[in-house]
Amino acid sequence: MGELLLFNVVELILSKLGELLVEELFLANGADAELRKLETALSSIKLVLLDAEENQSTNVEVHKWLANVKDAFADADDLLDEVEFEALKNQVRGKLWNYLTSSSSITFRLSVVSRIKEMTERLHLIDGGKKNFGLSERSSDPRNARIQRETSHSFVRRVDVIGRRRDEEAIVERLNDAREHVSVIPIVGIGGLGKTTLARLVYNNERVARHFGLKMWVGVSQDFDMNVLMRKIIESATSSACAELDSDQLQRMLRGCLADKKFLLILDDMWDSDQGKWRELISLLMGGRRGSKVIVTTRSKAVVSIVGSDHRYELGGLAWRDCFSLILEWAFPKGEDQSRHQNLLDIGEQIAVRCRGVPLAARTLGSLLYKKTDERDWQRVRDSEIWRLQGQGQEHILPALKLSYDYLPSYLKPCFAYCSIFQMGQYINKDKLIHLWMAQGLIQSSPGQNQEPESIGDQYFDQLCSASLFQDVEENGPLSVTFRMHDLVHALAQSVAQTECLKKKSHTKAVSNMVRHVSLLGCDLSGQGVEKSLLKLQKLRTIFFPRDGIRSTHDRFVDECIKTFLYLRVIDLEDSCFEVLPKSVGYLKHLRFLDLSWNCSIKELPASICKLLNLQTLRISYCKALKRLPKNIGNLIGLRHLYVTTQQESFPEKAIGCLTSLQSLWITGCANLVCLPEEIQCLRALRTLAISRCPRLASLPKCVASLAKLENLMINDCEKLNLDEGRITVIANLGIRTMVFTELPNFVNWPHWLRGTARSVNYLRIAFCPSLRKFPEWLQNSASLQKLEILGCPEVSALPEGFQHLRTLKVLRVKECSRLARTLHPETGRDWHMVAHVPELYINNARITSSHY
Repeated sequence: MGELLLFNVVELILSKLGELLVEELFLANGADAELRKLETALSSIKLVLLDAEENQSTNVEVHKWLANVKDAFADADDLLDEVEFEALKNQVRGKLWNYLTSSSSITFRLSVVSRIKEMTERLHLIDGGKKNFGLSERSSDPRNARIQRETSHSFVRRVDVIGRRRDEEAIVERLNDAREHVSVIPIVGIGGLGKTTLARLVYNNERVARHFGLKMWVGVSQDFDMNVLMRKIIESATSSACAELDSDQLQRMLRGCLADKKFLLILDDMWDSDQGKWRELISLLMGGRRGSKVIVTTRSKAVVSIVGSDHRYELGGLAWRDCFSLILEWAFPKGEDQSRHQNLLDIGEQIAVRCRGVPLAARTLGSLLYKKTDERDWQRVRDSEIWRLQGQGQEHILPALKLSYDYLPSYLKPCFAYCSIFQMGQYINKDKLIHLWMAQGLIQSSPGQNQEPESIGDQYFDQLCSASLFQDVEENGPLSVTFRMHDLVHALAQSVAQTECLKKKSHTKAVSNMVRHVSLLGCDLSGQGVEKSLLKLQKLRTIFFPRDGIRSTHDRFVDECIKTFLYLRVIDLEDSCFEVLPKSVGYLKHLRFLDLSWNCSIKELPASICKLLNLQTLRISYCKALKRLPKNIGNLIGLRHLYVTTQQESFPEKAIGCLTSLQSLWITGCANLVCLPEEIQCLRALRTLAISRCPRLASLPKCVASLAKLENLMINDCEKLNLDEGRITVIANLGIRTMVFTELPNFVNWPHWLRGTARSVNYLRIAFCPSLRKFPEWLQNSASLQKLEILGCPEVSALPEGFQHLRTLKVLRVKECSRLARTLHPETGRDWHMVAHVPELYINNARITSSHY
């Protein structure tokens, strides 16, 4: 997927090799020796990968060589995955010695030795080919690689800028505030919105010119070297070069330039979020007069957090009419009578809507239409995929947006590229995306890092949000976060994914052999098998099936896919309607992710599903017709996330408790479920327990409080459930951070056994519990509590004593709690003093602040 990614792939493969070399299963029949030879061959190729990947765009032969490398690496990864799978089978058997001496084990190991030899020979041939290209050996991590942006400058013609007058006035007004000595105004937004253009408008504004005695413009880009930056600032202030000065001289000269002057400094296109460097710079700028300003333009929210977010300005998109005006300005020669082309103007309005407020998109599309008066040309632009519209130079859509991608650490690039598999504009579930990344082996842990892949995935997600590549991040529930990508960002993902990801919308004649991930979203698959064009993709790793109400997936198609694509890591069948999952699913030894959720037709899962020892995520929630879980589901020792809906009254014995790798357990819509097994206590790794819509469930197992790593507990719509059971032991220090209790009619008194969560909980939601009367006294000790929501609890009349001491509380929402709302009224409520310190206080959707009273 794109450049600078094979280096990461080979590191992952070498990591697998290191783990296998200590497996007792492979210390016989020469397997270990052959594995070491394979390791040597991979390491030799790794040395030149960085140089090869940088030169492939200008050397066709290097590009072809890298394609062979990529294909060989994929095959090596698959081979090692099979070896790992055999080791997992051995764990399930539990009788190592008997298996080692069995004929099946010896046959497998001999086969492995032969295949590893073939793979090593293949890699040696590829390695020999590198000598033809004169490639340099480099072993450094490429994740800090940067690509230069064009030199930034301060000039802009006001007549060339459309739709930014209000933004300009808003920034100018902020510049008039002189309460701080030197304040920073970050302008943040995705690439192509016009942050630099807006900064130029402000810089050249006549009022600003009168207000500041000194103005300086510096293009930062990746160059946050302090000496370089000081030199640029001085040269902008003095219009003279200072190349020969050392660091101490530069500092003295900079302070002299700013001394007793009210200045405006523009730092354009800042990427570096090193707090130490920023503090050093700010300390040098303090020599100016009070009211001096620094404007920072950036795409990175991490930069905003470093420079200060109090005065941040989030730059939004243009109105579609402004985009329309931009398109026309670039599409028609000056002075031409546009009214003569009303048919083109009508199409142009539709194109403007597609621009989604991004002026760079509007200008690019307009330039493509320059002097074109044939209606078909405009229609093609309107109906085409924006990602195909690549121009020459930095001013076109993908090159500009691609900067956001180029500045990503190398380990994030394949994660971002993989997002191209989703539909444009689709809202994506954050947890599901992280689980998909895990399934593809895209989440890497640093040496010595002892973190779960889910936690690392959270960090990856935050980094991509910070780079403004993900947007519209929303909480759709206490434990559900969704987001989407701007259409242009999605087009960028498609571009960098190159030929590895294919979104098939209709019959496809030619398909590249390099395709590894296929999305069939929007295809009608009723009554048909797999197309011949797809059958050749023997090494396919991902297949997404139709959803969003298109319930046409046929049993025959599913059966053929599973029998054909034996290297699948991901099968997403969400919202499909086939009735039988074929037994052949048990042959997918590489499978990590299987989503069957929202299938209302499937009645049972084949017993062979329990052979999927690599399976990490199984989503069978909202499968209302599913009668029961397979008896041997406990064999899925690699399972980390289970989302389940079944008709059974209880789960099979020695099943759930054997899933000792389980990180999250979501039990949803189990209408007949009466009890949960006590063996849940064996789930020592469990971090999330969510139980929803189980009307017959009367109690939780008493062992629930022994789940030492439990961080999230959510119970919703369980009408018979009584949480306040004395049989549950009180644990002194539970680690639960998120607690959600909603629609629980029997929730009368606060569960005594949750007293141990006082010091850990940071989000608490109580909703629609009509019998609840009060909160526990230990709530006042919740030193970590940041968000509290109390909704639809009419009998609650007061907050516990000492509530005013919860100084970490940032958000308090009270809704449909008439008695409690009266006590918190800022004018007449007796308990107003207990909540007056909360920054965000909402009562019945109205925000109330202490400054109003």
